[in-house]
Amino acid sequence: MKARIGNIRDVATKLIATKSVPHAESYRALVTEGLIVHLRSKRVAAELHAAEVHRFWQAVDIEIVRRLDSGRRPGGGAA
Repeated sequence: MKARIGNIRDVATKLIATKSVPHAESYRALVTEGLIVHLRSKRVAAELHAAEVHRFWQAVDIEIVRRLDSGRRPGGGAA
């Protein structure tokens, strides 16, 4: 997952900026499909795709919470 930290941060940034739930859901579906295509291109076994996708979204969710939480703390920046 370390190799994807830039991707995770980028996706978190874009999800935070979405204006509606349908837009966020559409973006999540698009990113998920891209991740699956990437996993296939790397010849990752199909039975591992769901776990990899789950781990990716878990990391994105953690990043979103981290950013939102740090923005609420006095002196905290969302970087």
